[in-house]
Amino acid sequence: MKDTDTSLLEGPEMDALRELRADEEGPTQAQRQAAWERVQGVRSQAGRRAKGGSRPWIIAAVAAVAVGVVAAGIGLSALGGGEEQPAPPASTESSPTNPNPSPFATGSVWEPQGAEQEKVVESYREDHIHLTEEGGVRIDIPAEMDWESMTLALNAEGIPVRFWAVQGTKGEWDTSPAMPIDPEQGNGPESDAGEKYPKEKITEERVGGEGSALESLTFDEIPTEPVDIQFTQ
Repeated sequence: MKDTDTSLLEGPEMDALRELRADEEGPTQAQRQAAWERVQGVRSQAGRRAKGGSRPWIIAAVAAVAVGVVAAGIGLSALGGGEEQPAPPASTESSPTNPNPSPFATGSVWEPQGAEQEKVVESYREDHIHLTEEGGVRIDIPAEMDWESMTLALNAEGIPVRFWAVQGTKGEWDTSPAMPIDPEQGNGPESDAGEKYPKEKITEERVGGEGSALESLTFDEIPTEPVDIQFTQ
């Protein structure tokens, strides 16, 4: 820092600003800090001017900005009874894992039925659905999966994969023709079912090798059309 800059920061103008209305109820420490940062910003901008620039102009600009900010802080403090105003709450809304919109139609069949299921759905969204570095998605399969909740969780994440529990040997799975879904009524007629998703585009992982419990299914890429998966638990 040059001597001229030091004298500007430590001069009588800045002392006056620091002591401004110090004997009266005024801005909070946070507001004072914000004002000081504004002062430093103006000083930094002024420092970029040509060497022949007018120093009194710089001091006037610094003082004007700082006084305006401190005065505004005093006004806010008075309105708030002298107490520091809390910051606005951060948004609690979470963004879907998949940036693409969900292809599922919205409706009651895609909404959790009660607080208990909603809690399970949120748990699945947070702990069991993961994007891969290769551009796909890995779905971790809980030991006792609620298949309806997992479908709702995937839908909420914008991933068009639906699970259907069927009878058979535990841990087996397969893709099936995509069933048409009415947003309010549920399944449509099988005659209108779509294409079967290629199973070779999905990689399975098991807890302990072939025949053991299914641990996860990883899609090479995030599907853009609904994929139906039949599985047994």
